[in-house]
Amino acid sequence: MKKIFSLITLLSVSLGALAAENDVQTITYNGEHQVTYANSNNFTGTAIVTSLFNATKDTRSYGAIVTFEPGAHTAWHTHTLGQKLIVTDGVGYTQYENGKVEQIKAGDVVVCPPGLKHWHGASLTSPMTHIAIGEQDGRPSAVWHEKISAKEYANLINNAEK
Repeated sequence: MKKIFSLITLLSVSLGALAAENDVQTITYNGEHQVTYANSNNFTGTAIVTSLFNATKDTRSYGAIVTFEPGAHTAWHTHTLGQKLIVTDGVGYTQYENGKVEQIKAGDVVVCPPGLKHWHGASLTSPMTHIAIGEQDGRPSAVWHEKISAKEYANLINNAEK
């Protein structure tokens, strides 16, 4: 009986160690993240995207830091599984279809439900940075629609500030 118990204990400890080797946390250190310019087909102006983490076979979430230069903004778009934006710096604006243009600042959180058409970007005079968190399930995470011209964007912002 003692031998069986010892064998079970040894097997349990060995399996636990094996699981620990396969289920480990990972760290991507500052400076190791992929940094790219946002796709000009979907953005107007200069926006820089720093990929923080990608969806995997085990997790659906992804995250990125997006920094918009003054006046830079997205085209209208939707997210298949929604999106959360955490504004970390600067001043920006966002609007969902048929909604009003709203100012967003550092510390604000924008929760955009799945399928809601919207845009977001920096103010005309200040850059804006946000962390974007979304999910992927094999479908495109974002569906891009029409772009907003720089002139149209300026009119939207100026009218919102009145």
